[in-house]
Amino acid sequence: MIKVNLKLVLGIVLVVGVSSCNKDNIIESEETIGGVLPPSQPSVPDPVEPADDVFAGPSYFYRSTTRYTFVGRPVFLTPLIKGESYKWSVDGVKMDCDGPTFKFTPDAQGEYTVAVTINDEISGELKVVCVDRTEGQGYRAGTSSVLCVYEYVPAPGQFINENMPDMSPTEAARWAEGRIADGEFVSLGGFGGYIIVGFPHSIGDFKIKGNAFSNAGGASNEPGIVYVMQDINGNGLPDDEWYELRASETDAETTVADYAVTYYRPQAPGSPVKWIDNFGVEGEIAYMAAFHKQDCYYPSWISDDSYTLRGTKVAVRAERNEAGQWFTYALDGGYADNMGDNNDTFYISDAMFADQTPADLMYIDFIKIQTGATGQCGILGEISTEVVSINER
Repeated sequence: MIKVNLKLVLGIVLVVGVSSCNKDNIIESEETIGGVLPPSQPSVPDPVEPADDVFAGPSYFYRSTTRYTFVGRPVFLTPLIKGESYKWSVDGVKMDCDGPTFKFTPDAQGEYTVAVTINDEISGELKVVCVDRTEGQGYRAGTSSVLCVYEYVPAPGQFINENMPDMSPTEAARWAEGRIADGEFVSLGGFGGYIIVGFPHSIGDFKIKGNAFSNAGGASNEPGIVYVMQDINGNGLPDDEWYELRASETDAETTVADYAVTYYRPQAPGSPVKWIDNFGVEGEIAYMAAFHKQDCYYPSWISDDSYTLRGTKVAVRAERNEAGQWFTYALDGGYADNMGDNNDTFYISDAMFADQTPADLMYIDFIKIQTGATGQCGILGEISTEVVSINER
């Protein structure tokens, strides 16, 4: 059951964007300086540094708040904390912005310190690095089709920890990589659960297959939001800027672009996982004892007793028919694990900045797929995006 908690909850925002491109835009290898090729089996970093209280890093394990961009490409900066007033500055110079999101577009290479003061009380700062190369020079040539999983951070769910030993974050990434290589699904759990993947080279458009279906006997669609990233800093790791792909519900009134859910480790085996979102709504991931009997649905490789997942949430129509069967209906298109328009191809021309303007990317290096809905569907359990394969188009 879901109820509203009346206590104050700080708003939490993930600023994402996506940009546009197709294969005709890809830079030929002789024009590039080239980035660092990603390792075939990258290690997931230990989150030794605490999460920043004011600004979010690009993911749970990559917590650095340093932002990277090219000359003339904006970065959108939004604090995790919501307030009544905001004061922004760059290298100590006050900016003409008093809103919760600051669009900063460097016009020269170098490092910039961006600071914000919220309600004249809470202060935070981060570094923006405008790199010393162009977007085209960052393109990584190559032909290998080997998929690398850089990070696997599901939300709690009925498939999490099932038939798995206790694992480290790197072992969890390798496990997910092996599942996809074998054509088996990887569950992302409830809202916000994600997987980050990449190839040993830059790519254009791509395909994602889930396990959604729609037929006369029912429908099972569990939409995943798709984000893309370029290796702007050239280190071969997904620690740059995420850009969300525009989809059918991007402009819908029911879509929440700044949604966040915090999950809490259960205190006893066989217990549901409690959660609270950034609007004060509470709920739980139900324990499905009849079907998934592992002790706990909270990922074993998350060492913290709670963790927060942020992203875009879409509304999904889920209901039971007269025979008691659950149906989750497809959205029109642009989501993983969703039968909308019966198309599993994703176009980087749909990538957008946080203000929903096109990012116009020439290519991408990393892909993130994230469960984009909340809900429990009776004996079917939580709505959770599943990923079976990811391939270049």
